Amino acid sequence: MTGIQIISLDITETKTQEVKLKQSDDKYKLLYESNLMPIAVFESETLKFLSVNKAFSEKYGYTQEEFLNMTILDIRPQNTDEIPKVKESIKQNDQGVVNVGIYTHKKRNGEIIEVEIIRSDVIFEGKNAKMVVVNDVTERNIIQKELDLQNLKLKELNTAFNQAQKLSHVGSWQWNMATDEAEWSEEMYNIYGVTKENFYPSNANVAKTVLPEDLPKIEQGITSLLNGKLFSPFEFRIRRPSGEIRHVYIVALEKKSENMLFGVTKDITERKKTEEELIQAKNLAEAANQAKSDFLANMSHEIRTPLNSVIGFTDLLLKTKLDPDQKLYLKTVYQSANFLLTIVNDILDLSKIEAGKLNLKMDKVNVFSIAEQSADVIKYKAQEKGVAIRINVDKNIPIIWADPIRLRQIMLNLLSNSIKFTDLGIIEINIELKKIYSNENEIPEEAEILFSVRDTGIGISKEHIDYIFESFAQVDTSTSRKYGGTGLGLTISNRLLSLMGSKLELETELGKGSNFFFLLKAKIESQQSKQIETIQKEEMIKPKYSFMPQKKFCILIVDDDIVNRFLAKTLVKSILSEADIIEAENGIDALEKFKTNKTDLILMDIQMPEMNGYEATKEIRKIEPDTKVPIIAITAGTKVGDKEKCLAEGMNEYYVKPVKKEIIEVILLKWLGEIG
Repeated sequence: MTGIQIISLDITETKTQEVKLKQSDDKYKLLYESNLMPIAVFESETLKFLSVNKAFSEKYGYTQEEFLNMTILDIRPQNTDEIPKVKESIKQNDQGVVNVGIYTHKKRNGEIIEVEIIRSDVIFEGKNAKMVVVNDVTERNIIQKELDLQNLKLKELNTAFNQAQKLSHVGSWQWNMATDEAEWSEEMYNIYGVTKENFYPSNANVAKTVLPEDLPKIEQGITSLLNGKLFSPFEFRIRRPSGEIRHVYIVALEKKSENMLFGVTKDITERKKTEEELIQAKNLAEAANQAKSDFLANMSHEIRTPLNSVIGFTDLLLKTKLDPDQKLYLKTVYQSANFLLTIVNDILDLSKIEAGKLNLKMDKVNVFSIAEQSADVIKYKAQEKGVAIRINVDKNIPIIWADPIRLRQIMLNLLSNSIKFTDLGIIEINIELKKIYSNENEIPEEAEILFSVRDTGIGISKEHIDYIFESFAQVDTSTSRKYGGTGLGLTISNRLLSLMGSKLELETELGKGSNFFFLLKAKIESQQSKQIETIQKEEMIKPKYSFMPQKKFCILIVDDDIVNRFLAKTLVKSILSEADIIEAENGIDALEKFKTNKTDLILMDIQMPEMNGYEATKEIRKIEPDTKVPIIAITAGTKVGDKEKCLAEGMNEYYVKPVKKEIIEVILLKWLGEIG
């Protein structure tokens, strides 16, 4: 008999687990598919994609179905060198979730992206697989690279800034006035000779480094800041821990906030040393220059003293009856003495110009008179050589303001130079009006005038043109031997013109002559017609002087040189034969003679032993009655300011030796004569 056996099993729990498993699997798939992060699963051995979520598909531009026929190598650039690294990495067992780094991927459209890979080992559909989560870091990396670049640039800039501060010895600082907290640049510590480790830059600590005598400057600056004002830059000194003193210069640049101040400090020690050295060098140069000026002034005095006698007595002798030979000999002596005097004057003029002590004295000038007076000086020499002199002056040139003495000196130097080197032909003075400058009211204010001296002399070669304007320069030594001279004339003329805002220029050809010229810009005298009338009137009506009849004058001659006293006495006697002459050899002697004699006029030397002319004049002015006796300075001194000092001490006039009879006659007529 066949039977049926029925077995009954309770599978309720199993079904329950299956339902739960399905529910878990559905939940997992939902999380996987809906996750916003790109997620993919690929087989470890074949590298084929087993699954990708929607975000992964959208990220790379392929459909989920297309990915199932692709490997992970298909989303990498062909030229990348990452593939061996990827394959080696996949062979490793991932212990949990692993960040395997950043890789380069390629999207369907060819765009290259950088991704961060998070990976873990999984079993998928019974296969060994790896699940990857992809984080696109392309933009982040671009920003990071830019940030790194900026940080590098900032670092380089900071390094360059510190280097620049170090090279320029300038440190920067910030100071919180409320909390007394400060930040210093690296160079600030270098300036103060300290380090960050051993010095905190509080106000109190900084004040300790400042020299006590400079502290008030710091306190004043802080007071200004507390009152809401930025202090003016100032200098002060600090003492480093080593004891070395440094000079610093501080500038507050700006307030960053109510209490925060920003500024810089510069170490100026080396500049201060240089300034001190320059001051010392300047003082030494000025002292040397002063010593040279004093030496030249003293030498001038010593040379002029005997020259005064030589020229004075020779001049007197030439006015006496002489035979032709005697007259020739004396004339030669007279010319030689005057030539020596010219040399002395030239050297003194150059010294004054170099020392910056020669000042122009402006006056009204008629340029035709300047040309005529200058030509008169060389006309006798020109006649001897048979050289013609021609003067061409533009009649439209107005009366100008200039230094007549120095302008005449320039013209005379040029003419003397021309006559020296010209044996045949002509010397021509040309003065031409080039331009008139008027003001807004069309009133003439300035004139531009061209002065030139042209000759038919020996000329100058081109290579020597610049050389001739140098001090003591001659074209060559043979020229100096043949023609003489110091070579200072052109130099002095050029220096004088420089003071006038002009310069000497030259056109020349060897063997054919030279043309020296300069362009002078000068102010125009506003009262032209009146000035011309005055000049004409002065030429037509000259007041005549004569001595009062039966008046016997007493004249005091004060000079430490016996020969000069004898010359002055002789010159006075040649004009006033009846005059009483009293002689004094110094200021003390003069004072005693003045007290015991009724004196009408004093001829006073300046440089004398025991008591000089200045002191003697001052004492005489103290003791004399209301009537002031004329005191005339006659001195061999030629220092700048001598004339002004003489007049300030109470003297009436000032003359430089040598003096001739004509000068003494002018003095006597002016101060002892009467207008007739």
